[in-house]
Amino acid sequence: MRRHSYSLKLVNTAPHTIPGRDPPDMNTDMPDPAASARGAALASNFTASLDVDQRMYREDIAGSIAHARMLARQGIISQTDAYQIVGGLQQIGSEIESGEF
Repeated sequence: MRRHSYSLKLVNTAPHTIPGRDPPDMNTDMPDPAASARGAALASNFTASLDVDQRMYREDIAGSIAHARMLARQGIISQTDAYQIVGGLQQIGSEIESGEF
């Protein structure tokens, strides 16, 4: 049986650079207006679903509780952490229902 040896050449580039282009000037204190506008648009997209989130809080909380319990069963988080997460989520649910949240 013949075995082949392969090599992989890795190019070391910073995550924010594009090969063949100069990296952005990271030492500037001037805000980028285009970046600010993109950030505002992203924030708007994030908050656009709040009306849906408010109607689905029970399902969202139930899913998060199930996820926390699964993580504890798999040993990814401790049972103590899962207990605290579940308690916090249940408290949030109670606060939403009472209008405190």
